[in-house]
Amino acid sequence: MKYKHIIAGVFGLFLLFPFHHASASLLWCDPLLGGCSNPFSGVDQSIQQQQSQAQAQQQSWQRIQDKESALKSQYGYAAYTSCTANMLHIDGGDIAQVTMYLNADEPCMASYKSKQEQAASTQCTSLGNGRYSGNCTCGAGYTFKNNVCTPITCDAGYILRDSTCVLGTQFCTSKFGSNSVFNGKLCDCASGYKFNEFFDSRAQCVAVTPAKTTGSHLAANQIAAILSLLQSFGADAKTIASVKAALGQ
Repeated sequence: MKYKHIIAGVFGLFLLFPFHHASASLLWCDPLLGGCSNPFSGVDQSIQQQQSQAQAQQQSWQRIQDKESALKSQYGYAAYTSCTANMLHIDGGDIAQVTMYLNADEPCMASYKSKQEQAASTQCTSLGNGRYSGNCTCGAGYTFKNNVCTPITCDAGYILRDSTCVLGTQFCTSKFGSNSVFNGKLCDCASGYKFNEFFDSRAQCVAVTPAKTTGSHLAANQIAAILSLLQSFGADAKTIASVKAALGQ
């Protein structure tokens, strides 16, 4: 029987102070004071604030991770680890401190990378005709041999082009035409041919055109002396005429 009184009391309480469900929120309505309120509204706001703070913190850490990746890519892992050693002594959860150290350590990383490249360049050029541009390579016409850049030598019949030995005849004909030949050292033209007047990609071996005879280049007094000499030797008129024609007289 006592349970019936308890149930009746609770039911009466709900009648005096009814609850209403509105907009997915539990509302407590007070008929004495008038109006309704959500007794959990403060809790909801606190949860929302905590969620917003957690989301902002997660975004901040993501930006830090992106910056770390960019620094490692730009300056190298060795420079990054060497210059960020001080970060091991700070609270890993302090976003402001981590950000401050990353910004402060970037000049150190740039200096570290520069010194590394300087040392690598010095070592590379000491190999003899070495060229350094991010990595060490030999200059044109050279190759690594016993850790030194040495000249490339080609077998007989081959010519060096772009640091590679290629068949001389094949290279010359592809460069200057089918009438080009390889003379053992350089490309030349076959007998009866010569290079044209171009000195660029249009250069070719072309046939030699025989020079036309345009007469004698002897002076008039020299021609007269020759004719006089022929006459003194008793040359006949026909012979003298032939010589004059040859001399352009």
